[in-house]
Amino acid sequence: MRVNLAGKAIVASALTLAFVGALAVSARADETVIPSDVLASLNAGFDELSVAPEVREGLLEAYAKGKAWDNSSGSEPVTTKNYRVGITEFTRKVYADGSVSLTSVEVPLQATTGRIGKRSAPGGCTYGLNAGIATWSNCKVEKNNGVLTMWYRAGYWRGPGVYGTSITNTWDWDIQAAGVACSKDYLGNPTSQKSRLRAYCTLLAGIGSAYPYLDLDVTATTASVNANW
Repeated sequence: MRVNLAGKAIVASALTLAFVGALAVSARADETVIPSDVLASLNAGFDELSVAPEVREGLLEAYAKGKAWDNSSGSEPVTTKNYRVGITEFTRKVYADGSVSLTSVEVPLQATTGRIGKRSAPGGCTYGLNAGIATWSNCKVEKNNGVLTMWYRAGYWRGPGVYGTSITNTWDWDIQAAGVACSKDYLGNPTSQKSRLRAYCTLLAGIGSAYPYLDLDVTATTASVNANW
């Protein structure tokens, strides 16, 4: 099942999400192996990631057998596409078995008024420029691989020359897991240029790590999303 978490809540393995979408994969005998709520969540994830219809049944069969998809097994993607929609920069990777991973980070390009470390209104990522210091506030960092989705919000700043760059804060988060029991293990800044959301997961199907994490790494010129799953 795909489970939503917010604040300090622990993942409960009983949440069921309704399946929507015309491209649902026929479950065949898989429904007797994969619980119906988990199957619906996986199919919804396929739709969210635009997984090719012809590979979905094979992915479900692999999941039912406990086999990791290529997007969580350390395999190299066969295609990688970087693109931008609105204020969000996406990286979409497709693997040999047809599985997909999608990472994203909000990076507005148009400056608004703001100050270092000041949080913008909930749900709104902003970019401010003041006396040569650029700040990004309340910006969403996310990864989705069809089994696990993690996201949180972070703020950071960059200055000219010796001023460098630094994460200011992290807050708000969500973890969604299909058929996997997970809880938030850590949310913070391991270094001044890295923020991290880390989960603890008791079942590893489709994740590959008991402690999957999602990082935002900032440098003088880039803000990039990295993960170990």
